[in-house]
Amino acid sequence: MRITISNRSVYSGVKFQTNNPKWNNTLILPEIFLYSHYANIIENPPEILLEIFDQDIVGGDEFMGRCYLKPFINNTFFNPPRLKWYKIFHGNERAGMKNKSFVVFLT
Repeated sequence: MRITISNRSVYSGVKFQTNNPKWNNTLILPEIFLYSHYANIIENPPEILLEIFDQDIVGGDEFMGRCYLKPFINNTFFNPPRLKWYKIFHGNERAGMKNKSFVVFLT
């Protein structure tokens, strides 16, 4: 799984020998610069791209699907992240769903 926001990406670890992987981890991107007023970022957070790949022993990574989403903006550090179901698409075809929480902390 790859998460991209602005010009930064981070990858999750590979889940081996499973057709139903569960990612229960935290992915932290390096510092990202958002060039907008603070209130604008809270009202219209930057879009996040989530991409899912299948990795086999033979051959390269196979693209499985993607979704675009808006993260929860946490500017108080006291609000817990909220889980939400996101639809995954492979082209125009629906390829599944992911229950995820995406949070951007503003400093």
